[in-house]
Amino acid sequence: MEQEKYIGSGHTLQKGILNLDGYIPFVNFDSPLYQIKGEVFQVGPKKLQELDRLEMLDMDGGYERDLIDIYLVTDDKDQRISDGKVVKAYIYTNIYHDMRVVREYVDEGDYKKFVMSQSQKKRDNMITDKIYFC
Repeated sequence: MEQEKYIGSGHTLQKGILNLDGYIPFVNFDSPLYQIKGEVFQVGPKKLQELDRLEMLDMDGGYERDLIDIYLVTDDKDQRISDGKVVKAYIYTNIYHDMRVVREYVDEGDYKKFVMSQSQKKRDNMITDKIYFC
């Protein structure tokens, strides 16, 4: 039986930007502005296939999967790693490069918590009406 395991949290070494299409976040490395924060999990091949299907890997409106370097800052028990550690991990990135950009970059904490902490009016205004082509 396959098991998923939480490895820790960290950020990308490569800089990118978090784009929004509605309320769906997309990571894009064509605009090298910020390190993207997130969590790292170890999954087996079957679970990876399920995730690929969920993220519509390489399909219209879906993501592509890239292997990148992640700088871990906490371990599997969310304890701070003093010197950090670089690991390889897959990240799902957008296929299209004409996504709308978030007005306010989320540089601390969890994306979903950030969005839900905003008023409905502010959430409605988080997406610019300008289209950025990278």
